[in-house]
Amino acid sequence: MHPASALARAGALGVAFAALAYCARRPDLLALAAPFGVAAVVGVLHLRDGAPSVAVTSQISEISEGEEITARVEVLAPGDVDALEIVIQPGDFTLVDAELSHWVTTVEGGKTTSFEIACVASHFGRERIGPLRFLAHGYAMLSIAEPGVTTSNEVLVLPLSERFRASSLVPHPRAHSGEHRSRFVAPGFDFAGIRPFAFGDPLRRINWKASARTTALQVTSTFAEGDTEVIVVIDATRNAGPPGQSALDVAVRAACSLAEYYLKSNDIVRLIEVCREPREMLARGGRRQLQDVRRWLAEVGRRQGTTGTQQSALAMLVPRNTRALVVVLSAMLEPGLNAELADLRRRGVAVVALDTLRDEMLPGARNDVEALARSLWSLERSMLLARLSRLGVPAVPWLGSGGLDAVLRQVAVLAAAPRVTIR
Repeated sequence: MHPASALARAGALGVAFAALAYCARRPDLLALAAPFGVAAVVGVLHLRDGAPSVAVTSQISEISEGEEITARVEVLAPGDVDALEIVIQPGDFTLVDAELSHWVTTVEGGKTTSFEIACVASHFGRERIGPLRFLAHGYAMLSIAEPGVTTSNEVLVLPLSERFRASSLVPHPRAHSGEHRSRFVAPGFDFAGIRPFAFGDPLRRINWKASARTTALQVTSTFAEGDTEVIVVIDATRNAGPPGQSALDVAVRAACSLAEYYLKSNDIVRLIEVCREPREMLARGGRRQLQDVRRWLAEVGRRQGTTGTQQSALAMLVPRNTRALVVVLSAMLEPGLNAELADLRRRGVAVVALDTLRDEMLPGARNDVEALARSLWSLERSMLLARLSRLGVPAVPWLGSGGLDAVLRQVAVLAAAPRVTIR
């Protein structure tokens, strides 16, 4: 603890009254000097008390966006603290009770005093509650400690997925364990046609009404249901918009929605982040993969930059002859992205580009010149997206549930069309 200005004033007043009593030959003035002198002496003795320590801990290490978390603030003071001023800056957490952002309390020496604060996670990522700033005043406000800053332990905030549903059509369904209709005639649920009975057909497939009109048994054929592999690519090299509602935030939440939908459809999902240090999550399926996907997405955006370009990342991470559905979530601000997407389509890869940049994310024009420049930029960007669509890469804005039905039908038709190859 350090002497406060009040201690200096008490000592100065005590000495001043004592000197005045001596010079004026008035002993009654010593009665005025005594309280100030005693307070100064006691204040100096309490300077040996150590400064209090403040710790913020959270029992929960993993939550989702929008969920409430309770943090415990523990204060341990070697000596009595007459006033402990605490200011909380929640950061990416929002206090449930805004009045708790600043309060003053007393702490008894040698004991641990604890408080609880409730916060709501407002953004995904590895976040900490705080910083929490505190300032302690000692006995009779005559001593003061150095200002301190502390934060809680790291809390992993998982991104929140939106309710999403899409068409069951995919370009290349594979095995017979999914929910997408394939082009192969096999046991399934979607009607394919009526054909003559063949050896090995189950009796329950016999269409008795059609058989009565012909001289041979007829059976009902169906399309098989299969799963597919979905590759979700997140472009983290460019970002725009306010924190929490930026284009990258929209891309992460959209990727979480897509992964949740396709994983629940018994599909295989693979994730790729394109940034300065590209990283990927191996393709797997199942319910456990969904939780791993959310943990993986919580780390997106921590290594933003332009050193590694999309060309090198996509060409290296996306197989050349893959039959997976590639969904690219991007703000479409990187010049090399359009050429790389067109190259993937020329290689026969089914690609869908989802634009995550919205008009409200762009800064407003301050004058007519900026308004004109923004209009020209928007026109050029629209032309680039239209050119991608003409090359066979549908580029549409992310609209949530149902916004991909028409696009997936178009991609499925393009994938079923014959391709010309050079031998």
